[in-house]
Amino acid sequence: MAPWLACRGLAKRLGGKQVLHGLDLSVEHGEVLSILGPSGSGKTTLIRLIAGLSEPDAGEIAIAGRSIWNANTNVPVEARGVGFVFQDYAVWPHMTVAENVGFGLQMAGMARSDRDRQVREALEAVHIAELARRYPDQLSGGQQQRLALARSLAAKPQLILMDEPLSNVDAALREQLRTEILSAIHAQGTTAIYITHDQSEAMAMCDRLALIHDGRILQTGDPEELYRRPASLFVANFLGGANQIRGTVAVTNGVAEFVAGSCRLRVAGGIAPGPSDCVFRPEDTVPAYNLDCNRLEGSVISATFIGRCWRLSVQVDDRILQVDWPARAKIGEDIAFAVPPDRCVTLVPGPS
Repeated sequence: MAPWLACRGLAKRLGGKQVLHGLDLSVEHGEVLSILGPSGSGKTTLIRLIAGLSEPDAGEIAIAGRSIWNANTNVPVEARGVGFVFQDYAVWPHMTVAENVGFGLQMAGMARSDRDRQVREALEAVHIAELARRYPDQLSGGQQQRLALARSLAAKPQLILMDEPLSNVDAALREQLRTEILSAIHAQGTTAIYITHDQSEAMAMCDRLALIHDGRILQTGDPEELYRRPASLFVANFLGGANQIRGTVAVTNGVAEFVAGSCRLRVAGGIAPGPSDCVFRPEDTVPAYNLDCNRLEGSVISATFIGRCWRLSVQVDDRILQVDWPARAKIGEDIAFAVPPDRCVTLVPGPS
């Protein structure tokens, strides 16, 4: 069965630079997909193409089995049923909250009673119904962002595209707004794409996560899957950072072991022998007495308190590894730690 939203082979060149390289992406109906990537990776270009604000150079975009852009078709923006929530709110300062939300419905010729009902429902969905008569300059940043979302929800689009919508909101409000936005989208049953460069925000705001880099989708899946089983060093490092060791995998009697100098780490099965990179997260490490294998020893060169534990930098052979430790350790102290085999991810060697 074909995906509800399908982007196939999208290519786009801007200012002499190839921004998208034959990109493929799919989204299911009612799904919220976060697209995560560094600045300049092609995130905003991609959703502008989907919205119809820009045209691809090649490829195809289809929604619900209907092509909205290909070499012979270009459905106009207003006929795509797509809502857009921008970074900068883009609200009209001379209109009240209710007037801002209802303006697009009025331009579409909707009857007053229907328009008022959909405006009220949209404002209630984002918890600002009591602010309907206020003007934008009387709202906080968080309230203005709720207004921008309500304006998009009111039109009941089949797809909502959100481009870094919380980047201008105070950090203290972001977590609350993430919950409210996701709840409102799911309640309406709308399909959504959420663009961000913030790892925690991307994971919190999605049913599924796609990581984009240099105009290509590197990996798509459940957020935990990408975090626990990254497909490349770039994915591993971008999603929170990981320890990386280059070495070789050997398989003996069905047991796979990664070897690099004094590091000998048993790894999960199904690994092909040969040159490999092994990655693991600092939070996956445990004091060596908690595990009967995969023991590593080293000297502490720095210790930083990060709230739930101490983050240590530990010199192991000629490399420095990051280790989460339950107590403060002294600089120069020797410690022994271990990594569970199922948390040691081996990858084909390549650039990070």
